[in-house]
Amino acid sequence: MRHRTLALVLSATAASVLAAPACTSDAPAPAGAPDASVPSDAASASDAPPGSDGAAPSDGGADGSLPDATREDGGSCSGVATSGLVVQALPPGVVSGTPEIVWTTCAAKATITAGTPPKWSLEVGAGLGYYRSSLAGYKTTLTAIADSNVLKSAPGAIPIQLVQNVPGFDATKAHVVIALGTANGGCQKDGTTVAAPGHPEATVTYIDKNGSPTGGAAMTNDGLAVISGIDPTVGGGTLDPQIAANPGTCTISYTFATKSVPLVAGTVAIQNVESKP
Repeated sequence: MRHRTLALVLSATAASVLAAPACTSDAPAPAGAPDASVPSDAASASDAPPGSDGAAPSDGGADGSLPDATREDGGSCSGVATSGLVVQALPPGVVSGTPEIVWTTCAAKATITAGTPPKWSLEVGAGLGYYRSSLAGYKTTLTAIADSNVLKSAPGAIPIQLVQNVPGFDATKAHVVIALGTANGGCQKDGTTVAAPGHPEATVTYIDKNGSPTGGAAMTNDGLAVISGIDPTVGGGTLDPQIAANPGTCTISYTFATKSVPLVAGTVAIQNVESKP
């Protein structure tokens, strides 16, 4: 699989926005993308990954299934060194406290280095998985859904996103944040719509960068939507969100070459995408 850049926004102010890591089938290496969408806490330019053209998502998405949230990843929980930053998203702010970060269901916890933002490092197991982060005062989040080899080759810092709240949160349900980080070549964030196929019980809410509902029927220029109230027992434990680009001639590119996100009760999975011709 060919990779592009790891798209993320780590700006110099607490009001700026973050795009989570992304990999594309077009080229290698993750980097920063200034116009990405999920809010983050303050981070200096020296902390942010290199590059500004955001990059990453694959156009098609992987067909392989994500690891089940309740099983070990084949007994392999080490061997691939990864590292990055811990950023607060929804709403923007400074992370207070030391989060616990693990890879899928592995027991080993990331080493956290204090700072603004904090930094983390963790060896992960081979194969497809995701980081699970938790901290008092925040919702448990699932981020960087990717193949560990893609994460290993990422030259930029991988952001672990912390979310304080999302509209419609229910601890018995699964929730997904869709962040459209980059739209170029005539493609627009504004007007992009989201759906949850096979989940009539789910609710889609379009939000601004602070996590507040916009009341609209499509994304605004902040490029954010929340799918809440998802029954995690339906669909085999994963969801392929349906994202309709604006205009329809544009293509949605999926981070880490997978369209699927894990559905785990009481958590918020974050899927970062791009829209391009």
